[in-house]
Parts: sequence; C-alpha cells; structure tokens
Amino acid sequence: MPHALHLLRDGRIRFYFAGFAVAGIAMFMQWTVVGWFVYRLSNSAFLLGLAGFAFLIPTLVITPVAGLLADRVDRRRLLICSQALSILLGLSLASLALAGLANAPLVIWIALLQGMVGALDASARNLFLLDLAGHRSNLPQAIALQGITMNLARFAGPALAGVAVATLGEGWTFTLAAFGYVPLLAALARIRHRAAARPARQMPWFAELADGFRYVLRTMPVRRLAVVLAIVSLTIGPYQSLMPVFARDALGGNARTLGWLLGAAGFGAIGATLYLASRRGVPGLGRVVAIAGVTTSVALAGFSQTVALWQSLAALAVLGFGYIAFVASINTLMQALAEDDMRGRVIGIFLMLAFGFVPLGSLALGALVERIGPRLALLGCGLTGLAAAVWFARGYPAWREAVRPLYQRAGLLAPPKR
Repeated sequence: MPHALHLLRDGRIRFYFAGFAVAGIAMFMQWTVVGWFVYRLSNSAFLLGLAGFAFLIPTLVITPVAGLLADRVDRRRLLICSQALSILLGLSLASLALAGLANAPLVIWIALLQGMVGALDASARNLFLLDLAGHRSNLPQAIALQGITMNLARFAGPALAGVAVATLGEGWTFTLAAFGYVPLLAALARIRHRAAARPARQMPWFAELADGFRYVLRTMPVRRLAVVLAIVSLTIGPYQSLMPVFARDALGGNARTLGWLLGAAGFGAIGATLYLASRRGVPGLGRVVAIAGVTTSVALAGFSQTVALWQSLAALAVLGFGYIAFVASINTLMQALAEDDMRGRVIGIFLMLAFGFVPLGSLALGALVERIGPRLALLGCGLTGLAAAVWFARGYPAWREAVRPLYQRAGLLAPPKR
C-alpha cells in the first residue's frame, strides 16, 4: 500500500480520486437499483439479464473505438462530458420513478444509454491515469489506486442502495445517485493536467483499430491474457446480474439482502486491491492471474450451492477478492506491456473483453436460469471458468519466459547480465 500512497502527495491526484470515489459509489448504487427495479416491475429473470446486457453491451462495441479516440483528444474534456451526461440520465430515471411512469422496457433503454456513456468514460479514465501519474513507472500504482477507489465504491454502493431503496424507494435513490457524479465533475473542471503528447494520425481510424487487434493477437503474453480474460468474463463476470434472483428467490430476502450480497463481493474486492497496491512492480502478476482465476471459479461454484446467508456472504467475499485480483492484474499487465503508441487501443480491447463480454454472458445466463434455475446455471459457469483458469496456469512457465523481454523493454525488469 505505501507504494501507491506516495502518488497522493500530489494535490491534483487527491482531488481527482476523492471525486472519483463518490462517483463510483453513485454508479454502483444506480446499477444495483436498476436491476432491482426491473425485476420488481417485470418479475422476469430474462428481463433482469437483459437490463445487465443493455448496461454493458456498449462496452463490447464502443470501447475499442473509444480507446483510439481517447488517444487522440483531450481526455479530461471527454470525462467532463461523460459525468454531465451521467447526471442527466440519472435524473431522468429518478423523474420517471417518482412520477410512476417507469416500466421495465423504458428503464432498460435508459440503462443502454448509461452504458454508452460509461463505455466512453472507462476508456478516457484509464488513459487519464497516465496524465495524472506523469510517468509510466507510476502506472501500476495509479491503477491500484483506481482499483481501491472503485472497489470501495463496489462495497459501499450496493449496501447504500439496499438501505436507500428500503427506506426511500427507487425514485429518491436514483436522485441521490445522480448527484453523486457532481464532485468528480467539479474536480475535473479544476484540474489542469499535464496531457500526454498525441501521436500524429498515420492512417484511417478503422485501420488503426485493426492494427491494435493485430498487435494483441501476435504478442503471445498479451494474447493469452486476452483469451483467459474473455472466457472468465463470459462465465464469471455476469454473476452480479443474478443477485436479485438469488436474494429474493433462493434466500427469501429483499433489497437489503441484495445489498449485503453485493457488499460482500465488494468487501473481498477491497482486500484484493489493497493486496495489489502493496506489491512492488509488475513482474509476478502472471502468477496472480493464474491463482486468482482458479480461486474465483471455485468460489462461484461454491456460492451456487449455498443455502444460508452467511454461507453466501463468505463465498462472495472470496469471489470478489479473486475476480478483482484477476481482472486488475490483467489490466496492469496489458497496459504495462503495451507499446506507447498502442496503449489506447490495448486499453480499449481490455475493456471490451473485461466488461463488454459480460453482457453477452448476462443475457445467456438470464435465459439459462429460467430453464434450469440459478443454482445449476451458476455452477456450470464456475466450472467453465475453472477450465480456462487451469489452461492459463498450465501454460504459465512458457508465458513467463515469453514476457521477460517485454518487461525489459518497458523498463520493468533489469536486462540480463552478460
């Protein structure tokens, strides 16, 4: 942790992360309430899965292009626009809920718009970290700070949403969440960052985008990270979209139970980010990817068979730790290993795989639950993710040898002695 905290000596970074923490809580509150609201209005696991699909599917389509865009324009202005749009969409949901005009299809359409804004925001935000940190060597610590902040929000947001919905109702909870984006908007308006130099455009945007995909596919260490990330995102990533079903139907709970379940996963995620922030440098993260992938998959399979709330909370805490350690380690590795002129495109591809594949799994999982029930569906997802994690772990020795020259080129590992 001390290795990450030294960045907070910079007032600009402190101000940014304070606003980002509040905005993250607002986002997770909003996401939790949207799922609960759609399920209450429709009583349909399929529409619940569709809501998760709508919120995250733009990440699959938009983030590769958004990563290229964020490499070409002022990222701070992109972030200011995304926060302003998030406020407007949140207030729209609040108005519809308070007026009694909301229905499940309308809420899902707004979730789709929120997902489009979020996809643009995520790409710009990840690249903006380097502008704030000032040097590539500070990037792992900046990513760790972002992970800590996001996962504190992942823990607090659902828990606050559960309490707020139980006491205030969905409409006022949406209102609170919408105003949660204001502090980050104010921080971005005041920050004067040292923007990175923008490379000159050499070819049409679609050709540059294709070049980014080719770079990922031909670089073996990055390619293997991308493959295991894609499979785990499809199978493990959608688990949160089923939490309203599990909270109400499997555990006989309510919105407060949902908040506890998601909060437990967030608690585990906080532990993962604290661990990652305490590490020195990037080398060794490949081993973390292998271990965390196996842990996450086993935890989901175990969670699917729990019958008591305490069992579910314990399994989700382990799942949250493993999943965030897995995704954050791959994020750090892909950014650190990418060549400077490829960072935006590599970040876009990472976001597409880490978050854009989740809605595909969410949609399939919602349909599967209606056929075989939540327990068997989640068990199958856990076992499939486990197979992918074991594949990566078995190939880890070859991966470690292939990644060594990339570490040396990036200045993350001393060259071999002659």
